[in-house]
Amino acid sequence: MRKLTRLFASAVVTAAALTTAATPASADPGVPNISYGDHAHGVLCVQHALNRWNVSFGRDSHVIGEDSWFGNDTLREVKFFQDQQGLDADGIVGPRTGNYLLWELQNHLSPWLWLDGCKGYVPSLKSF
Repeated sequence: MRKLTRLFASAVVTAAALTTAATPASADPGVPNISYGDHAHGVLCVQHALNRWNVSFGRDSHVIGEDSWFGNDTLREVKFFQDQQGLDADGIVGPRTGNYLLWELQNHLSPWLWLDGCKGYVPSLKSF
């Protein structure tokens, strides 16, 4: 039952992210991908979104440090998140993965402050 609930929730997130991707794009085209070894504010945003997503699915033991360093733990959780969203689990936060993470921050995981503080630091396909 728990697995079915997780699959349903993942499907809802996927559908919503794909639906919002149809909105006219005005994302910052200069935001680079975020990947292993990076140390930046965008990494902190990714870590926060992943932690909120993990907690929302009862994966409290998978909460990672929010230290702005993209290390092994962040890589593992990015790949897991990508896999759960049906994305290529390459561990790189590019525009598609960024879109899903920002959607999570915008719609139910975190107060608006996090979304506003992360826009322009996480690559995405659209403006939030």
